[in-house]
Amino acid sequence: MIIKASNLKSGHSEIKRQVDLLYQAVSSYSKCKEFKSLLQFCAKHKHLSPYNAMLVQMQRPDAQYVLGADEWKYNYNRLIKSDARPLIILVPFGPVDFVFDIKDTEPVKTMFPDDIKELLKIIDKTDSEKQLNIEEKLQNLINNLSPHGIAFGQSLLGGDELGAQIELFRQKKNINVMLTKKTKLRWDSYFLLSINEQQDLYMRFAALCKELSHLFCHHLPGYGWWESRNNELDLNSMNFEAQCVTWLVCERQDITNPSTERLTNYLQHHKRIPDVSLDFILQAANEIEKMLKPMNYQKGLLYKKDEKFREAVRRNKEKQTENLTKKTSVIQENNYKQGELF
Repeated sequence: MIIKASNLKSGHSEIKRQVDLLYQAVSSYSKCKEFKSLLQFCAKHKHLSPYNAMLVQMQRPDAQYVLGADEWKYNYNRLIKSDARPLIILVPFGPVDFVFDIKDTEPVKTMFPDDIKELLKIIDKTDSEKQLNIEEKLQNLINNLSPHGIAFGQSLLGGDELGAQIELFRQKKNINVMLTKKTKLRWDSYFLLSINEQQDLYMRFAALCKELSHLFCHHLPGYGWWESRNNELDLNSMNFEAQCVTWLVCERQDITNPSTERLTNYLQHHKRIPDVSLDFILQAANEIEKMLKPMNYQKGLLYKKDEKFREAVRRNKEKQTENLTKKTSVIQENNYKQGELF
C-alpha cells in the first residue's frame, strides 16, 4: 500500500482513513507464504514493535531499516530525500508518527559510510549492543508477572512440550505488586504460571513466552474482567497463534526455540494458515516484549482491567501521602522547638 506524503498533509481525517485501510489489509495475510514473509519481516525489524513492523511491511515490503526524520538526522547525519515516502506507525498516547526507510535518506556528512550496506552493519551492531543478556530478560519476565495478576511457580514436572503451564488460579493476597521501589501491594492472583526449573535458561524463556502467548491471545477461560476467545477458536488455531508469538519474540531476541521447526514445517506444507487473528498475535508479542524490561505496574492487566485493584492503589497512595504529611509536620515541630532553645 502506497501512502503519499501529500495525502498526509490533509489532516487527521486523512491519516485516520489511511490507518483504517492498513487495518483492513491485515486480513490478506491468510496464505502461508505471505504470512511467513510477514513474520520474518517483523522478526528482522527488532527496533520497531511487532505491530509497527507489520504496518511498515504492508506499506513497503522492501524496507531495510526505518527511523523518524529526527533520528536519521541526529543519530546518523542523514536527511530525508525530497521524494521520500513516509510510512505510518502507531505511537503511545498519540495518533500516528512517520518513519522513512534508509533508501529514502542521504548523507549530510562523512561521519558514517555512504554505502547503505556498510551503514546497516553499523546499525545492526549498535542495536545488538543495546540488547539485555538472557539472564536479565528472563528475570525481568518473571518479575513482571505479578502486575498481570500471575503467580509464579518453579516446581512443575509436566506441562506442555516446553515444560510450562498457565492456568486460572484465583487465590487471595498471594502476589506482591511493586508500586514504587519501596512500596508493594499484596494482591490476589488470577493466573498461575508454572515452569520446570531444571531446563536451561533459553528453554525456560521460550516456555514462559509460549504460556504468556496463550494469556495475551485470550485463550484461557474467561471470568470477571477477563475476556476469552477460547469459544471462537479450535485447539489448532490457539496453538498456532501461541507458536507464532513465541517464535516472533524469541527470534527478535536472538533466542533459538523449539517453535521454529514446528512453525516452519506447517508453513511449508500448507497453503493457508488456520483461522487465527494476526492482530492478537502481534499485540501478544508486543505485551511480552514490554515485560523484558523493568515495567511500571500501570502497564499490567491488574491496573488496566481490575477496578478493585485500581481503587486499592489509590487508597495506598493516599495513605502514603498522609504518612508523609504527618512525618513532615513532626519534623517541622521539632525544628521549631529546637529553635526556641536558642
